[in-house]
Amino acid sequence: MAGVYSKERKRKLENENRAFQAEWEGDFFFTKGKKEGTALCLICRETVHGNKRYNLNRHYTSIHSQFEEKFPKKFKIREEKLQSLKKSFACERSTLFNAMNKNELTTKASYQVTEILAQKMKPFSDAEIVKECVVTVCKTLFSHLPNSKQILDEVSKLQLSDSTCMRRSQDLAANIALKITDELQQSKYFSLALDSSTDITSISQLLLFVKYVSKDCVVKENFLGMIPMTGQTRGVDYLNTIVSFFKERSIDLKKVFSACTDGCPSMLGRNIGFVQLLKKHLENDNLLSFHCIIHQESLAVKFGENFSCVMKQVVKIVNFIRSNELNRRTFQEFLKELISQYGDVLYHTEVRWLSKGKVLERFFSIRHEITLFLATKEKEYPDVYNFSWWLKEQKLNMYIEELSNSDYSSFPSVKTLFHENPDESQDVSDLIKLLTDLKNEMSLRFSDFRKYQEPFRLVENPWSITTANIAHLSVFGYEARDLKNELFDLQHDTELKSVFEEKKKNKAHYEFWKAVEKDKFPNLIDCAQKILCFFASTYVCESTFSKLKFIKNKYRSRLTNENVENILRISVSSQPANIDAILESCERFRHSTSTN
Repeated sequence: MAGVYSKERKRKLENENRAFQAEWEGDFFFTKGKKEGTALCLICRETVHGNKRYNLNRHYTSIHSQFEEKFPKKFKIREEKLQSLKKSFACERSTLFNAMNKNELTTKASYQVTEILAQKMKPFSDAEIVKECVVTVCKTLFSHLPNSKQILDEVSKLQLSDSTCMRRSQDLAANIALKITDELQQSKYFSLALDSSTDITSISQLLLFVKYVSKDCVVKENFLGMIPMTGQTRGVDYLNTIVSFFKERSIDLKKVFSACTDGCPSMLGRNIGFVQLLKKHLENDNLLSFHCIIHQESLAVKFGENFSCVMKQVVKIVNFIRSNELNRRTFQEFLKELISQYGDVLYHTEVRWLSKGKVLERFFSIRHEITLFLATKEKEYPDVYNFSWWLKEQKLNMYIEELSNSDYSSFPSVKTLFHENPDESQDVSDLIKLLTDLKNEMSLRFSDFRKYQEPFRLVENPWSITTANIAHLSVFGYEARDLKNELFDLQHDTELKSVFEEKKKNKAHYEFWKAVEKDKFPNLIDCAQKILCFFASTYVCESTFSKLKFIKNKYRSRLTNENVENILRISVSSQPANIDAILESCERFRHSTSTN
């Protein structure tokens, strides 16, 4: 075409697929090169590109012309020389391979030590201490062996500086993240659990966890990422951050079918909360959202002034004992002298939900010791001598330990109080009122889980669902007609029922759905797997926040967000990194230059 200039690409020799011919060994003293389309001269070790007879012959005649005179063709001396050169080359290659293999093993050991340190959330500077310990142990244990020096030399090559371990942790975390990303890209759907909390440097860190079904029908729960929220933490900020996060990793956010968060307005706000904004962004009003059941439980145990005064007073007394070092030491020695059941009182914290029941149980168990100790300190807490106050404490404890049980005979602490104080009134009208109020409070809470009660039965026992109430499963986007037909066939399959009973005994319900035929029950399997992928709480986020605060503490406050995320990923993820795959991608291996 006129006005169009086209230029043919230059042909590359490696693309011609020319094979090395066996007779070239004897003719030109060449062997097949390491790279495809190359040949290596056995005489001078030079590589010739292009497996052509002309190229090899030109190299042989122009550079090794005298070689032809010394070792003429068709003579035995030439064949002996060829075998000698091949043997020498094989020896050199073997030596090089062994050296590279040793360095590879040293690098692998370095990765393994880094992985252990990250899993235990220890500083990378401890790696040099590990190396020093290993060297010391080897010197002691292997000193009588003839190859003890060789062992020490190999150990001393370990690369365990803090900067090296930091790079290793990046590789390990990247390998784990890549595998999870690949699985999410291939999965049909997944659920999210997310929550945020501030670290020691006052940065709000958003944690993301995912639950999905892998190719081999295994339900997996994994740490997806930690996102620092450097600006505001409104619902729209969470949305924009998460959308960008998924876009960068090429994960389709539309695969999210469920999200579990805490109950703060920025997450569950009716109009501008994250969940509502996510539904609008995905154009999916059927997105299932759950308010963390642990958060709801914590809110449900909020009491009016009549009972909250108990907890306030307990906290005051515990703080008096534990906040002062002298008081605490004296109290602990006091308990030892009295041969008390416990050696100390417990702190209570609102943020991390240390069980109120445990705090009150411990407090009640050593109530006599506490009363005597307060008397020796001339500290006045009139309530501790008041029977009705102790009774209220146990009412609160009863609710926390056994939320909805109104059988008073199951509460030994209350029985103990009545036994110790037979003259006191045993009026329990306040207790009855409390339980009534709690019953009303519980009916308001957990409604988001209660409305999926029927779908949950599919996993609990598929034979307990009738075709009449199968419509409840349509919330997952399947036709009720298809679900009814599959359920009917499933419930009349005696072999599957026996398999289910066996799995149920071992509490491995998800294993049952792996045994169900995908082609025969596709919709039921999808429903069951989605239910198994639900996050009922943000417990995984809360437990990871505890690890975050352990990792990024006042002594390591300068850790970058990237390094913190890498350590978290290695310590939290349910699947380890593939170190062998990381080593295969390494271009070269180096041993340590440090000396011990």
